[in-house]
Amino acid sequence: MRLFILFLTIAISFSVVSNATNNTADVINERKSFFKKANKI
Repeated sequence: MRLFILFLTIAISFSVVSNATNNTADVINERKSFFKKANKI
């Protein structure tokens, strides 16, 4: 039972971390495209 709870906790924390990294990557890409547009003007 403890192993199952431990596995669940690790899985949940891993999904949270992966979601956070995906969000930061999206934000960085948006910033890059924004700066490219700003440079063209």
